[in-house]
Amino acid sequence: MKNQCRTSLSTFTRLGAGMAVAVLIAGCADFSAVKTYADDTSKLGASFTAIADTPVRLCEAQFLMQEQTRDPAFTFRIADVQARAAADCAPLAQDNTRILSLVTLLDSYSATLAALADEKLPSYTAELKGLDAAVDELKDRSGEPIVPPDKAKAVITLGRLVSRLATERVARGEITQLLEQSEAVNATTGALAWYATSVTRPQIDTYQQRSRIAMDAALPRFEKTEPLAVRMYAVTLLGEQERVKKLAAANEALIAALARHREATLALQAKLGQRK
Repeated sequence: MKNQCRTSLSTFTRLGAGMAVAVLIAGCADFSAVKTYADDTSKLGASFTAIADTPVRLCEAQFLMQEQTRDPAFTFRIADVQARAAADCAPLAQDNTRILSLVTLLDSYSATLAALADEKLPSYTAELKGLDAAVDELKDRSGEPIVPPDKAKAVITLGRLVSRLATERVARGEITQLLEQSEAVNATTGALAWYATSVTRPQIDTYQQRSRIAMDAALPRFEKTEPLAVRMYAVTLLGEQERVKKLAAANEALIAALARHREATLALQAKLGQRK
């Protein structure tokens, strides 16, 4: 039995694009593969959270940049500008709040998987309280739901399952029940991929374009009258451009990681199907 366990885990490590997805083999007492899959899923959530507010921050920074480089005849009051920036970027902030509810689900799912393998079960009832509304309200700019209606129920069910399994302190055998939720897991990571490609990526592109315009066209207008201020702002803007380049690279890496996670989850589903 131990040899069978090692063979199956080795095979699926290759299929999982760096993730160990050969998990829960009947009669196998080694849950290290479950922990690895859970750890990779947790790292995915952490990577997303690290740059999740990028669209909001860049939207506000872009608004401030435009106001700072307007004609001096316009009155510039920082408190007023910040308030208008927050209002202008409010839809992005709402999307950010909703998408983070799905990240919380993914985090709870991965932590529960790992805890089941260790028989140390947390509880996420409070953290997942707003999941239903977040899934229902997360829509693209045309009003279409990001999580399709036929997938939304699965995502919400997964959230309730995570809460129930943790609360009831069930046995290791319940890992199977969690691992069978591949449809819900992929619907969740699919929503994260939408956010990264359709919200974060365009906002980064827009900021980079506007900052180049500010550097090449707006700042030269003030060079004769405010040379020192222009130089200081140009240095600051260059630093911001470099920072945003790194954010763009991190976002693209995240999109690729989400795709790999989807492949790993589908491979896991196929493996479990073969074992039934």
